[in-house]
Amino acid sequence: MASLLWSKGTLLCVCGPSFQILCQSAESSGHVVYRETHRRPGQLSLSPMTQETGLSRQQSKPVEEPTEEITSQEGDPSHSATGTILAFCFSPSGRYLALCDDHKILSLYDTQDWHLLSNRVTLKRCMAVAFNNAENILYVADKFGDVHSFSVTEPQSDGSLILGHLSMLLDMVVSPDDRYILTSDRDEKIRVSCLPNAYNIHAFCLGHTEFVSKIAILPGLENTLVTGGGDATLRFWDYRQGKQLSCVHLQPVNETSSEEQQLIVTGITCCRRHRLVAVTILGSHCIWLFRVTSSEGDSLLVERLPSLDVQAVCWSACFDGQDHLWILRQLESQPVEVYSVVESHEGFSLLAVDESEENSSLTSIVKDLNMDWSFFQGAVNTPSLYTNLYKKSFDNTQAYLKRKQQRIKDQQEKKSMRKNKTQWSPVGKRARLKQDKESSR
Repeated sequence: MASLLWSKGTLLCVCGPSFQILCQSAESSGHVVYRETHRRPGQLSLSPMTQETGLSRQQSKPVEEPTEEITSQEGDPSHSATGTILAFCFSPSGRYLALCDDHKILSLYDTQDWHLLSNRVTLKRCMAVAFNNAENILYVADKFGDVHSFSVTEPQSDGSLILGHLSMLLDMVVSPDDRYILTSDRDEKIRVSCLPNAYNIHAFCLGHTEFVSKIAILPGLENTLVTGGGDATLRFWDYRQGKQLSCVHLQPVNETSSEEQQLIVTGITCCRRHRLVAVTILGSHCIWLFRVTSSEGDSLLVERLPSLDVQAVCWSACFDGQDHLWILRQLESQPVEVYSVVESHEGFSLLAVDESEENSSLTSIVKDLNMDWSFFQGAVNTPSLYTNLYKKSFDNTQAYLKRKQQRIKDQQEKKSMRKNKTQWSPVGKRARLKQDKESSR
């Protein structure tokens, strides 16, 4: 699946094993300033930089080949590495970019000149990455439930284990004050751990009935956590106290299908200025929109806004620094569309930005992306990890009782056969003759 991520005027586009960076500055005017395609151990293919960007091509460091013990998955072809980028994030200031692929290679970039600082090998496949706000530590959460910390100032140093879950980790964020690290897993749990000693658990946020796929801290309300997963709910928490402030069910109001539909949250993005929350659902054409209006004591008032229909399967959504909502969808003619937030006396609404506007770096980026469908084409019909995370329950009571009755019946038949066999054996005959003689006397 393809994704978009904005940070400080820089747009990151990820699709499978490739990614590209587009800059919104006037100098680059929306042109690609950095690109990597088909990531694989030992080689990173970089596209030549155009002279119009004003940036020279940066030679990347060779990626060390992972050992056979790390890359092998006991011969399971479903775990064969393809270089797909699994997790990525910018640092809070936008100075660094970190991403990790299914080769278990963690790459760290300096976004000032797009110099590749390091390539480090992780023990397991990564599920989420996050910087602390001091930007000196990078946290990596893997599918085996462990979180490792890597130094940013010493880019060649190895990572160290700081905490672990008993289930697969799915997402992770760090609190704005660097006091807590929040992790969500497949077992419906959200753990709030203290930093730097993450073995000290501060609180749990418990309430989801299925896996928690995405979590995000609400800008402007730094003590509020927004979470979503496989139970078709969006929940708001005071994560410092582990209290649920609000719960919103994502089932559409006009849903008329009698079949139960699995609504899986694949993305949560927030707008600081308007306190808007946009939620993407796996395989859906709509984006669910919510606005946090106010907080009263231990509750949070969440207003549901009209859903946005993007006319195609929505892959990703994110807000930029100017409160524009960027949409990436499975539509060849126009994969990327941008909406601006409009506030009126009737409430909030989203209006599509007209690409015909001239001298706009925003529309220039949109045009560049919409003319490059070949970059996003690899995300079509890509299977999702989340569909396999539902736990299956089996009622084997009836089968057990049936086997038990059969076992008792077999034992009774064997016992009767043994009795009959003993009765007609020579020993049995002599015993009967002896009994007859004694009875005749």
